Amino acid sequence: DDDGDQEEDELEALEKKGAASVVIIPPPPRSKNLPWKNILVKPSLNMGRFLVLVASAMYGTNFAAVKMLDRVMPVAASASLRFSLAAVVVTVMVLVQESRSRNVWEEGRTRWSATLFGFEVGVWYFLGYICQALGLQHGEATKSAFFNALAVVVVPLLDGFFRGRRLGTRRIMSVVFALLGVALIQAGPDSDSVSSSARDNAYLSSTDMFCFGQSIFFGVGYWRLEIGSITFPNQSGRITAGLLLAVAFGTLVYWLATSSVQAFLGTSSGIGMESIKSLLVQLYFWLTDSFIVQGLLWTGLVSTALALYLETVALKVVSATELTILMTSVSLWGSAFAYVTMGETISPIGMAGGLMIMLACGLSAPSLGMDQHVE
Repeated sequence: DDDGDQEEDELEALEKKGAASVVIIPPPPRSKNLPWKNILVKPSLNMGRFLVLVASAMYGTNFAAVKMLDRVMPVAASASLRFSLAAVVVTVMVLVQESRSRNVWEEGRTRWSATLFGFEVGVWYFLGYICQALGLQHGEATKSAFFNALAVVVVPLLDGFFRGRRLGTRRIMSVVFALLGVALIQAGPDSDSVSSSARDNAYLSSTDMFCFGQSIFFGVGYWRLEIGSITFPNQSGRITAGLLLAVAFGTLVYWLATSSVQAFLGTSSGIGMESIKSLLVQLYFWLTDSFIVQGLLWTGLVSTALALYLETVALKVVSATELTILMTSVSLWGSAFAYVTMGETISPIGMAGGLMIMLACGLSAPSLGMDQHVE
């Protein structure tokens, strides 16, 4: 019995010793890469198209929002403030994100190259935004939105001339339907919000030219942005930051250039203190007006910065040609938002044009695999 008790004690001791030596291995930590981050880093073709349509809806709100801002402050001032806000916020976010990276020095050259490329694209966008703002001074937000869809013609022409790309039958049909849709919008009668005198004066031709100019400059910008997104696939943030910095700098220079020299400079020597005080008082008035602040926040951060970032991400898998066709839906979003916020209506002819533009988007979308970035 004593021997049996001794054996049991020895077994218990061994079991306790074995239990004490067991090492509990904790479960592996969860990946910090959230699903939305994977989508933005490497989106699928369908997800890229979805991001373009989301960006289009954001862009569509710009026309009415900018027009309403232009009623309470100068065009150059509102453009400079909203793009400066967007540039500062996006740049800070990109730098903070990069500070957490382990390859700061290794990727430094690539990041600066992507920033400079984005700055070059930003020059084209700056010209497009200025034409858009000037066209909205005396024109309808609805018409400006549909004119913007003409960028669908610019990108295929640039692709064919400089890169030797060929358009398929489906893509050619989508371009034709988009152009017919814009033509119907232009042929339709103006809404009641535009007076008959405004239709007949000299501003009509200049307004149309500015609206037409935005489509050309934006088209070139889309085309260059596609090249940048392919060349720097992991630097979407840097490209967006460089683009916004260029637009912010351009609009600031435009604001100063269009301001009266006597209102900003003293008549005797240097910068007049009274002029500076007047400018600061005006800025204080603008930045304490809740309507203006809300408009600047929306147009600067959402319909500009976020929309541009989504557009840059989408161009990794969506060609610039298809992007411009999908972006023709901006005109529909713009018309809807202008109706809700400003009461601008569209004629039955214009509605038919809108349906044609939607058909153009539909013809573009099913061409899976036909639009890969193959040079």
